[in-house]
Amino acid sequence: MTTQTAAEAYAARTRQINDRLARLVEMQAKGGRHAGTRSADLHWGHVGDLEAIAAKLKEITDACFKEGEYAA
Repeated sequence: MTTQTAAEAYAARTRQINDRLARLVEMQAKGGRHAGTRSADLHWGHVGDLEAIAAKLKEITDACFKEGEYAA
């Protein structure tokens, strides 16, 4: 069994976060989650998808910047 130090675990989590952020930036550059979908084909399900993503991103940014429920 290998024992991981806090510094190693922190570095691993940082890499995970950076990898996920890079994927989001790539998606943003391509035009977003529903890029390529014609306006006429968009429906309320697409809006719901984005609403759920926006809520999760708000929680993440609130935690990172100590805003909202995470404000000191």
